[in-house]
Amino acid sequence: MDAEMPVKDHDLLIEVNTNVKNLTTTLHSYTSAASLQAQDHEQRLRTLEAANQKLEGAQKSQKSFLNWVSVIGAVAMVALTVVMVLRGQS
Repeated sequence: MDAEMPVKDHDLLIEVNTNVKNLTTTLHSYTSAASLQAQDHEQRLRTLEAANQKLEGAQKSQKSFLNWVSVIGAVAMVALTVVMVLRGQS
């Protein structure tokens, strides 16, 4: 009976070793898949952030243009009012 114990222990160790190797391989494949997915998400985020920055720049430019149009319009209204007042007094 003493001879059977080392064989059972040896078989158990081989089974445990095989399970650990399988687990390690599975974990490695999951880690690789998660890493690829994270890289994909990172690339999409970079693209979205670049588009957002471009849009924000366009919006700032448009606001600046509209501010200048408002200022020019106000100046034109004042000039037109002055001309009309001066014509009315003549």
